[in-house]
Amino acid sequence: MSDEVQFVYDGREGRTRAERVHVAGADGGLDAVAVHRVVNVVTDPRLKGAALEGTLNRLPDGTLLAVPYAYHDPAERRFVLVVPASMAHRTLTERAALLRRLAEDTAHRVPPYVAEAPVVVGAEGLRAHLEAAASAASSGAALGAREEAIASREAELVDREARLQRRAESVTAKEDDLRLELERIDALRRELELREQQMQDRFAALREREAALAEADASDEEPLPATATEPAAELASSVRLVGEAGELSEPFDEGPSSLEAAVQALDDEDIEELDAGEAQLVSEDDGVEALDEVEALDAVEALDEVEEIAPGADDVVLAEGASLIESGEVETLDEADLVPEETDSGERTAIHRGEEAPISSFPAAVTPPESFFEDRQVQALARMGSDGPWLFVRLGEGHEDAFRGDDVELLVQYVAVDEYPVLLLSIVERGEGRPYVRRAALDPKDAEDRALLEALHENALSLTAAFFSPAGRYERTRELAAPERRTNLSMALERAARTEGRVDRVTAMERALAAPPPVRLGGHPFHDAAPAEDAKEAAAAVGALAKWSTPAKLDMALLALSLPRELVDDCFRRILEDALRHGIALPPNLVSRAVSLGVAAEPGELVVRLIDAFRGTARLEGRGGLRAETVARNWEKLLELANEHEVALDQEAHDAAWRDIAAVRADVAAPQEVDLEALGERTTEELLALLEHPGARAAAAEELLGRDDAEVLGPVFRAVRKMPRDEVLRVAPRVLRFGEAAADALIDGLGAKKTFVRQAAALALGELKLRRSIAPLVHLLQTEPSDVWREVARVLGELGGSSVRVLVRAMKDPKGPEERFVQALGHLRETAEKKVVGLEDHANAAVKRMALASVTQRQVAEEARARARGDGEAGEDPVLAFSQAFYGALGEGEGATKGSAGVAET
Repeated sequence: MSDEVQFVYDGREGRTRAERVHVAGADGGLDAVAVHRVVNVVTDPRLKGAALEGTLNRLPDGTLLAVPYAYHDPAERRFVLVVPASMAHRTLTERAALLRRLAEDTAHRVPPYVAEAPVVVGAEGLRAHLEAAASAASSGAALGAREEAIASREAELVDREARLQRRAESVTAKEDDLRLELERIDALRRELELREQQMQDRFAALREREAALAEADASDEEPLPATATEPAAELASSVRLVGEAGELSEPFDEGPSSLEAAVQALDDEDIEELDAGEAQLVSEDDGVEALDEVEALDAVEALDEVEEIAPGADDVVLAEGASLIESGEVETLDEADLVPEETDSGERTAIHRGEEAPISSFPAAVTPPESFFEDRQVQALARMGSDGPWLFVRLGEGHEDAFRGDDVELLVQYVAVDEYPVLLLSIVERGEGRPYVRRAALDPKDAEDRALLEALHENALSLTAAFFSPAGRYERTRELAAPERRTNLSMALERAARTEGRVDRVTAMERALAAPPPVRLGGHPFHDAAPAEDAKEAAAAVGALAKWSTPAKLDMALLALSLPRELVDDCFRRILEDALRHGIALPPNLVSRAVSLGVAAEPGELVVRLIDAFRGTARLEGRGGLRAETVARNWEKLLELANEHEVALDQEAHDAAWRDIAAVRADVAAPQEVDLEALGERTTEELLALLEHPGARAAAAEELLGRDDAEVLGPVFRAVRKMPRDEVLRVAPRVLRFGEAAADALIDGLGAKKTFVRQAAALALGELKLRRSIAPLVHLLQTEPSDVWREVARVLGELGGSSVRVLVRAMKDPKGPEERFVQALGHLRETAEKKVVGLEDHANAAVKRMALASVTQRQVAEEARARARGDGEAGEDPVLAFSQAFYGALGEGEGATKGSAGVAET
C-alpha cells in the first residue's frame, strides 16, 4: 500500500450501484433485472456476505449472471474488481474499462488504494485477496503491539528502579529510626536499673526499721496484746516507709488504731511519690481483717519488673500504639459516654504465658487447645472445629453463671495496633448494670485465623461457645449467631487486607486485649428509636448524626463498636426523614447521604422540600419546640443550602424566612414590597441586592443588563442559576448584548446544577462563537447527564472547524459515549467538511472509526439544526422546546444577532 494518505473514495465507482439488464425469460421473452456493478460494504453491509459467498447477482431461479463488479470497503481501504470465472479471459479489458471510468470522474479525487484496482476471479479469489490483506495488516498490528509492549516494559523498569531507590531510602530512614529506638531503650534500661537500686536501698531501710521495732518490742516489760488493728497499723506504717520517707523521726504509734487513720497520717508528698512498682508491695486481695500478725518483709517477693498502675474500672485506655482505626485521625472519646465493663478481680489479660495446666474434665467434642489451659489469664480462644467455628470462654470469678440469658451478643471489633490489624471476637452480656465481656484475639493476616474469620462470614457469624470455670472445668455450651454483623466483618477483613503493621502479631494481639475498644458507648445516634415528636427532637438528632457521620466516627461505630451496618443505615434514614418532615437544615455531607439513601432524588429537590416543611414548622404554635433564635439560624442554613444548590425560593418562602430572621437580628430588615415600575430609579447596588428577591430578581436582572456595565454580568448570571425556566429565558439571551465580555459568566454557567441553565449557557456561547468556549463545551458534551448533550453537539458543529482539533484530542481518550462525538462530527460536516473527511484517515483507530460513522449523521444534523431554529414543532421534547424558545427570545432582544457558522478570531 502506498505511503500516501489513504482518504476515502466517494466517487461514483465507490458507491453501491445497480443497473438493469435484460435476460431471456422462461417464456422466451426478455425480462429486466437489476444487477450490482459496485458494492460498498460499509453503506450496504448485507451485500458483503453475498459477494463473499458468490451469490451476488443471482436470479430467483438460481441462475448466476456473469457480471463484473467492484468490491469497495472504505473502512479497510479495499477496492477490488471481481470478474466472474467465465469471464477470466477479459480481466485486463474489464480493468481497463474500470480505470477509464475512474479517470473520467474528475469531480472526485482517487486515492491510491482505488487507483491500484487489483483484479480477482470469482468469489474464491475475492476471499483469498481479503484474507491476505488482513494477514498483512495483522502482522503490522502485531509488530506495533510488540513495540508498545517493549516501550511499556522499559517504562516499568524505570518505574521499578525509582521504587527501589525510594525503598532503599526508606530502609535507611528505618535504620536511623531503629538506632534512635535502641538508644531510647538503653536509656530506659539505665533508668530501670537506677530505680531497682533505689528500691533495694528502701528494702534495706525497711529491714533495719523492722529489726529496731522487734528490739523495742522485746525490751517492753508488758507487751500489748495482739489485736486485729495492730498489724493494720504496722502495715500502714510499712506503706508509708515504702514512700520517699525512709528516715522517719516521729515515734511509731503502738496504740490501737485503724488502717484508715494510719494512711490518713501520711503526708501528701509521700502519697504522690508512691510509684507503681512500690504500690505492688500491698496486694489488692489482702484484707485488713485477715492479718493475724505482722508479716516479715522477707516474705515480699522481689519484683522482676516495674509495672504501671492499672487503670481504674471507669477508665478506657487504649494499648500503647493502638488505635480504633489505622488512619491518622484521632478520635476522642467523651469520658461521660463510656460505659465501664465488669472485670474479674486480680485477673490480667495476656497471650500464652506458660503456667501449669489445671486438671479438668470435658467432652471430647469441645476439647479446647492446650494453650487455653496453660494460661489461666486467657479469656477466650477461637478455633476452627470439624463442625464449624468454636469459641472457648473462661468465666471469671463470680461470673460462673454468665452468658445464660437472652441478653448475650457476639461482636467483631477491629483494632489497629501500630497499624497492625487485630480482630476481637467479643461475647458480651449486657444486663442492667455494667456489661460483662470475654474476648478472643484473632490475626486476620494469619492463615488459620483468616480461614476461621471467613468461615464465620460464610455462616452469618454463627459459632458454638464452650464455657469453662476459672479453674478450667468444662461447664456448658450454647450456640451464638450475629448475622446482622456480617457486613461489619466484611468491612473489617477488607480493611485488614490493605493494612501493614509495624509490630509483631503477638505484641499487637496482647496490646489489643490489654486495652480493647468499648462494647458500649453513649452519645451516638445509632439505636432504635421512634420518629421525632417535634422539630426540636429532630434537630438534636441531626446534630448528633452530623457529628457521627464523619469517616472516622463511622469507623468507630461500625468497626470498633461493631454496630450492625443495617442498624446504622436505618438510623441515618430515620433521622434524615425526620429532618425532612420538620424542615431541619442538613450539613453538606448529610445532604449527599440523604440522596444516596433515596430520601430525595437529588439535592435540589431535597432543599425545596426542606424549605417547604420548615415554612410549616415555623408557623406552628410553639414552633415545634424551637426557640426564635434557632428558627432564624435554621432559616439561614436553609438559605445557604438553596444558594449552594441553586434553588429558587418562591415569594412566600422568601418573605417567611426573612421575617423570622429579622425578628431576632437587629441588623436585618423585614421584607418589603418592591415597586417593579420604579426599578430604573434604583442604583446598581440596590438592583444587585434585589437579585436575591424572588419577586423582583428577573426584572432587576433585565434592568441591570440594560445598563452598559459589564461588571454586573457575573452577579446577574449567578442569579440566573437560581431562576426558574421562564425567568432564564427572559434574562439569558440579554447577556449576549455584551459580546465577548459575557464569555466568562457563560462558561461558568456550563457548570450550573440546573439542566436548562447549562443549556442556556451553551446556546449563548454558540452565538458568541469564541475559541476559548470550545474546550468547556467539549467537556460538557462528554459529561452532560441529560439530552442537552445533543444541543451541545449541534453548537459545536455551528462553531466550525476550530472545534475539530479540540474534539479530536478528546476522541483519542473519550470520557463519554462515542455516539456524542459522532453526532458532533455529523454537524461539523455541514460547516467544516474537509477537516472531518481528513479524520477518516487518522492514525488513531477511535478517531477514524467515529469519523467514518459520522457520515450517516449528516442528514440527522441538518434536521436537528432546522428544528432547533424553529422549523417544526418541539412536541414533547423539553430540550428542543427550550432551544426554540431561547432563539425566539434572542430574535426579539436588542443587540442579539445570529452569527454564521465559524468562530470569531477574538
